[in-house]
Amino acid sequence: MEDAEVSYIVYDNNSVVAEKIFKRINCYKDLLKKGLKELNNEVRYQKIEDKIKTLTPKELDHILDVLEDAVS
Repeated sequence: MEDAEVSYIVYDNNSVVAEKIFKRINCYKDLLKKGLKELNNEVRYQKIEDKIKTLTPKELDHILDVLEDAVS
């Protein structure tokens, strides 16, 4: 966590055993935001994948054409 500049406190039986505070450069919020965005993208991807499995061959062909154009 220090390499990522994330502040932390480690407790053992209500006693602090380790602590590092990055006051001005704490990157926790940035890392959290990035992680939540990646999680959201995974959920969106899974929903699309599930929907694709229900498409007719004609609908699938159309979607694949659109995707191929978008990533080319």
